[in-house]
Amino acid sequence: VGDQTGESLCLNQLGYYLSIMGDYEAAAAYYEQSLRLAHQNGFRPCESNVLFRLGLLHNQIGDYVRSRSYLEQAIAIARKDNDPRSVAQSLYNLSWAERGLARPETARGYAQEALAICQAIGDRNGEAAAWRNLGATLINLQEWVEGTVAFQQMLVVCQTLADQDGVIDALAGLASTLLAQSDAAQAQACVQEILDDHDRRGSWQGTYVDMFPVYWTCYQVLKANRDPRTGRILETAYTLLQERAIKIATESRRRSFLENVVEHREIVRAWTSSHKP
Repeated sequence: VGDQTGESLCLNQLGYYLSIMGDYEAAAAYYEQSLRLAHQNGFRPCESNVLFRLGLLHNQIGDYVRSRSYLEQAIAIARKDNDPRSVAQSLYNLSWAERGLARPETARGYAQEALAICQAIGDRNGEAAAWRNLGATLINLQEWVEGTVAFQQMLVVCQTLADQDGVIDALAGLASTLLAQSDAAQAQACVQEILDDHDRRGSWQGTYVDMFPVYWTCYQVLKANRDPRTGRILETAYTLLQERAIKIATESRRRSFLENVVEHREIVRAWTSSHKP
């Protein structure tokens, strides 16, 4: 019916669901179409949201420079429109991009700013995401105690919201900080909760769990505790990673996905090492 505003919203959502399923190539194409229509029609809330989601997608494939560009544009629009929730969304994902660019101090500042905004406006889901990105940044800075606190805060918020996907991410973050502090037993307890959840669901595909960092943490903790499930977890992570990589038709994007994201690179390295003749 010629409703280009509605069309841009539909394209945006198609891109979002495809990105959750790991089809980043198709998701990017839908997002770009949505962005073009939203910009042409002056539909600023959709334009800001698509830019935020494009930033998130490029974080997921390890293209942190492009992610930063999209997120900075999203923040500029959201600030001009006095939309603090959208500002915070883009800020905590900008923190992720800055971590990927090996700038953890800058990343910490963005995560802290996002956290303050979310707490001020009562956005509990955003608060959990901000705690997660702050915790990940503190791990990069090797500030293990502070990182533990951040993931504990995230865990409390996610439990309050009954957000089981967030609970899994928080437990994985906790396990990482505990293992770094040589508390392999407590880290194993966190991982056991994670694996119990995985067994109940059968898979995290199609969920909001950031799968590969969680699998990588589980592998590290299980290996430290000489758990016999170590090899199976690594095999699962590697297989799923390759299944997603195959969907990325563009060679540069596929290489970025496999090589630029730390956890992806480490999963490939560990699997290759374990399969040497």
